[in-house]
Amino acid sequence: METFFVVVFGTRPVRLRTPPGGEVLKLNGVGFKSFLHGGWILAGVGYSHYVGLATPTGAALRARRGGIALGGGGPLGGRVQDLRRPDPYKGRGIYSVTRGKPPTKPGKRR
Repeated sequence: METFFVVVFGTRPVRLRTPPGGEVLKLNGVGFKSFLHGGWILAGVGYSHYVGLATPTGAALRARRGGIALGGGGPLGGRVQDLRRPDPYKGRGIYSVTRGKPPTKPGKRR
């Protein structure tokens, strides 16, 4: 008799839950967070207020700790990234994990 184990914690189930053909966006910054409320993505990305973005109906979305998983691709990923583009020096902002971390500029040289 074979025994099957179901993993419900750790990084493996998080990778398995990424929508097929979708995109995963990472929120990189101290205190950056996002959540879904109704048909809106609300993100706290360093401004004095939450920034909201209306989502299209039928879009497969999942707000996770430190990121957002978008299903089906499309222009929604770019619109979410426009809420806070990555800073060229420290890299704080929203970027796509599937495309990799954006390059950063070197600081002052002495």
